[in-house]
Amino acid sequence: MPAHNFSYRFDSILVDFTDQEDIYKHNSPLNNTDDLESQFNKMLFAYKNLLNERADLAVNAFPEVNGVAELSVYHALKRKLFSKAIKKHCFSLCMTRYEGDKLYLYFYDTQDIEKVKLFFVDWIREGKLPDLSQWQRTFIA
Repeated sequence: MPAHNFSYRFDSILVDFTDQEDIYKHNSPLNNTDDLESQFNKMLFAYKNLLNERADLAVNAFPEVNGVAELSVYHALKRKLFSKAIKKHCFSLCMTRYEGDKLYLYFYDTQDIEKVKLFFVDWIREGKLPDLSQWQRTFIA
């Protein structure tokens, strides 16, 4: 089994996760999952205080772990047009995963930050994927 190199970024810049040079140009090496804790805290603060702060977090693996090249999350807060009423308020996850030679995006929304942390920690430390039956799946290529 090849060694996996994990890296992360705290912004919404899109990277070519098939290009190791592009990943390392925009990302920082991930030493352990504690490196992500400050961003999880920032996301939770935005969530609890109904702030428009996205607090993006993306982790890339090169090579992929269980087909997953990138796992990302952000705080999603959407309001109804011309109103302060909340339309969507959650943590939105996105996973880019190869299945054979096909590429899929998986999407999942939750209001539980601990569940989000567990997805990241399980994938980084053990290569374990969450139950994908509740995730929306979209074919990319």
